[in-house]
Order: sequence, then structure tokens, then C-alpha cells
Amino acid sequence: MRVQFSEYATHQDYLVEKVNELDGDVKEIKKLVFQVKWAVIGAAAVVVASQTGLIDLFMSVVFK
Repeated sequence: MRVQFSEYATHQDYLVEKVNELDGDVKEIKKLVFQVKWAVIGAAAVVVASQTGLIDLFMSVVFK
């Protein structure tokens, strides 16, 4: 029983160490996904505004 417990504790320590190593990578991936999401939403908004003529209307009002 002690051998099994010691083996389990060793595996648990290894897993905790690996999770701690990956924590920084996961944070970077979450940040990247957030940035990509907003880039896609921004690009879609520009396409919609361009197709509906809102950009031309905005340009004519601002640079009149």
C-alpha cells in the first residue's frame, strides 16, 4: 500500500508541475483567441459598412 501511495504521490507531483508549466501558455492562448475574435468582428464590421455605403457617407460628412 505504501508503495502504491508513493507512486501516486510521485505522479501527482509530476502532473502538478506540468500544469504549472502550461499555465503561462494557456494564458497566452486565451489572449491570442481574444485578439483574433475582435479582429474578425472588426473586419466583419468594416465589410458590412463598406457594402452598405456607410463608409462613403461618413467620409463625405467628415471631409466636407
